[in-house]
Amino acid sequence: MRRIIGLSLIALLTLLAGFAEQVRDGFWQSYQTYTTPFAGPLPAGALRPPLAPRVVLMLVRGLRLDASNQMPSLNALRRRGADIIIESPPPTYRLPATFGWMSGATPDTHGVTTNDSPRLAVPDTLFKSLQAAGRPAAIVGSSQLNELLEGTAQRTEVTDEDDAALSDTQAVNFALQVLRDPQQQPAFMLVEFNLLEAVARKEPSEYASAAAATDVRIQSIVDVLDLGNTAVVVLSDRGSNAAGHDGGDEPEIARTPMVLAGAGVLTSVQAIAPQSSIAPTLAELAGTPIPMHVEGAPIFAALQGDATLPMASARQLTAFYEQWSEVTQQPRFAAELLAQYEAQLRAGDLSAYTRWQAALQSKVQQATAARLGEERFSRLPFVAGVTVMLIALSALMLGNRPLLPLMGLGLYGIIALTGFFALRGHSLSLTMFVDGWPAEFLTAHERDAALCTMIAAGAVALLTIQHDDVLDAIASVMATLGLIAVANIAVFAWFYWQWGDAFVWKLPAASHLVGAMLALTNLGAFSLPVSTSLPDVPIALPLVVFTTVVFAATGGMRRKPTSFTGEYR
Repeated sequence: MRRIIGLSLIALLTLLAGFAEQVRDGFWQSYQTYTTPFAGPLPAGALRPPLAPRVVLMLVRGLRLDASNQMPSLNALRRRGADIIIESPPPTYRLPATFGWMSGATPDTHGVTTNDSPRLAVPDTLFKSLQAAGRPAAIVGSSQLNELLEGTAQRTEVTDEDDAALSDTQAVNFALQVLRDPQQQPAFMLVEFNLLEAVARKEPSEYASAAAATDVRIQSIVDVLDLGNTAVVVLSDRGSNAAGHDGGDEPEIARTPMVLAGAGVLTSVQAIAPQSSIAPTLAELAGTPIPMHVEGAPIFAALQGDATLPMASARQLTAFYEQWSEVTQQPRFAAELLAQYEAQLRAGDLSAYTRWQAALQSKVQQATAARLGEERFSRLPFVAGVTVMLIALSALMLGNRPLLPLMGLGLYGIIALTGFFALRGHSLSLTMFVDGWPAEFLTAHERDAALCTMIAAGAVALLTIQHDDVLDAIASVMATLGLIAVANIAVFAWFYWQWGDAFVWKLPAASHLVGAMLALTNLGAFSLPVSTSLPDVPIALPLVVFTTVVFAATGGMRRKPTSFTGEYR
């Protein structure tokens, strides 16, 4: 039986490889095309008096927190105002990060997961609030930014230089023109700088020089501002790793600076805030309703806000989470909770707001856990069935010779984990998928996985010299491959139990998604493409040949000693 199963695994593992790759690609497509169910219309908040007659926001793409601390002009603004560390959830690619700070929504709500995500349902944003409030806005930046914000600004200036340094210089010139124009003075102006992002990707060694040049450009705009009636904000959308890549939650990517100074901003403030707090903070400075889909609170510590701000924020969050409960099909809780704290919030009690927000987030977590629990319970019978099948299959593959296949599985685990984390320096992060395109990385990982598999199975083949016959030796090698497949299927089954295969209201944890995709890629490595004109080659075949050659070459080592039957004289 063991020999039959071993030979059958040659075909089964080859078929499994193609199926695993299809499942993996389907998982990524479900993630990439996630359509938020939370972007429906909500009651608009009330107009509020602006804390600053004018707000100038400088968006520095790709500015890392550590580099920002070495920028003299930015540090001067820090000393005059508020120094905030922003923490962003993955995915932190360019477009998701942009929607995150503009809407105050998390990726589950704004629904943008990669730079190429379809935007079928778009949440409310700061610029829509400015437009609805009749607060004139000006945008100075790339054509991509202007396309994204098309129709929400009264004035747009497109920086059309291909060279990022020239483009940023052009942005400064346009910004100065807008600020000096007595006929069109915007209440809110966004200036986009792209040099750091470009240099991080193409010439990482020049990043410090690019940061210094950007600092000079920031100062040239600050020099013409009257901080008595203007709030200036310098914001980074996300950082990057040493290779200039983004997407994950590594500190150098997800922790970024936000510096505020001038009108409406308190001084000597240091704080840490989530990305979802950016939009409501800017809305308060500009005097617009808080965007409808905001999930965070304004950064109260940085604002000279009035006593009505806590209640305004609480009402907006309550409206959002009432809709959230309906979408997730969980009991509503937000309005009831607001009623408990309403008197204190109306009085502007910030400590009461902190307690209310903590209670609200606790309710959100409980409702999320309840909904996920229901979904996981519905998937449990399938996962349990798969688990029983894998255990039974493993028992059949091991038979009466379990030692070598188990040793091969252990060797595979050591080689694969050491190679992935230590030698390659990878992590379970979306940062490995450059710009949200996983194909190149997964192709390279598939080759590594195939090499690890062949080394582990090849080592088992070398140790089969004491087996009874060549089919028994081949069965041990195939059992090793089978156990490797079982281990990776188990990883996938755990992910499926946790998150399912279609994401309709909540995105899976990014590290879990990457881990599941890598497990499916490891399964895909059982069949590798050699040429575009040739079919994939199952790695089981060369292993069978290798095992046969080893078994034949070591035949003399298996000769049993001749028994002595003569009499002793």
